[in-house]
Amino acid sequence: MDIFFWLGCAVCLLHRRREQIAASEAEEFSEVVFSPRKNIEKQVHSKAQTKKSEKKKSSQKAECAEVIIRPVSGKQREYQFYSPLCVNKKYFNASTEKKFVKLKLTQIIQREAPVCESVLRKRFYQICGIRRPGQKIKETIDECLAQDFTVTQYGEECIFWGKGQVPADYRFYRVDKNERSRRQIKEIPPEELANAMYEVLLNINICPTEKLFCETVKLFGFKKVSAEAGKFLNCALDILEQRGCVDLE
Repeated sequence: MDIFFWLGCAVCLLHRRREQIAASEAEEFSEVVFSPRKNIEKQVHSKAQTKKSEKKKSSQKAECAEVIIRPVSGKQREYQFYSPLCVNKKYFNASTEKKFVKLKLTQIIQREAPVCESVLRKRFYQICGIRRPGQKIKETIDECLAQDFTVTQYGEECIFWGKGQVPADYRFYRVDKNERSRRQIKEIPPEELANAMYEVLLNINICPTEKLFCETVKLFGFKKVSAEAGKFLNCALDILEQRGCVDLE
């Protein structure tokens, strides 16, 4: 009887010990599994808070940027160039006929005026598919350009004006958004350069000539002022002085 009694007590103690070990293992398992989850939740929450704060900061920056950005000028226009749907072979064959040449030159001028003569000729060659113009074509163009057009001249470049345009009253400047029509500084009429320069002065007020020139060419998509560009910009500055818009003394 004593042996069975003690055996029963030993079994009970062993059973109890197993229960205690199982309980402790369960507690350790729960700590290992669930405590990182709490940390992850904290991390997610903190990341969400960080994102919210970053969005708030970015929105504040955007609001500041909107205040700083200058409004688009009412004097700025997009440059519209004469571009037929395709190059017609008939144009090439008719490129020496005076009537045809006069018609096409008039259409280009009405579309792109004020337009420099170099651009006008280049556009005519493009629509006729002419890569190397001969002397006869050049002479025909010379004859046509000598008639019925308003022309101003700066240096060696002639500027052709459309019907209804008065050079002295022209106050717009045009920005080239199409690579095919992008003009070099020397191909932009000085009146346009002067108008863009005047807008820079309205925004900046008093500034050194170098900065004035730099900000002006930026309006036309250029990053810096070349030595060649300086000549045309000085010409534009002279126009502003003649208008009484600036005092160069």
